[in-house]
Amino acid sequence: MNVLPGARRGELVAVTESVVGAVRVDARTLRTLAPITYTDRIKGDLTTAHPTLQRDGSLINLAVGVGLAMA
Repeated sequence: MNVLPGARRGELVAVTESVVGAVRVDARTLRTLAPITYTDRIKGDLTTAHPTLQRDGSLINLAVGVGLAMA
């Protein structure tokens, strides 16, 4: 797990290696707020928990697909 600055002020994003494992977190209380659903249509089952945060606030990460459905 890794924690990154969120897009909204006062929020963090907790990420894992699973593409369904990202959650918005309140930075002050550490309370989970809501799961994050990716809408970029990039296929993949696994990702790294350590994306690279760019100066403009965007993230660069890797995604890996497993199985025949990815062909």
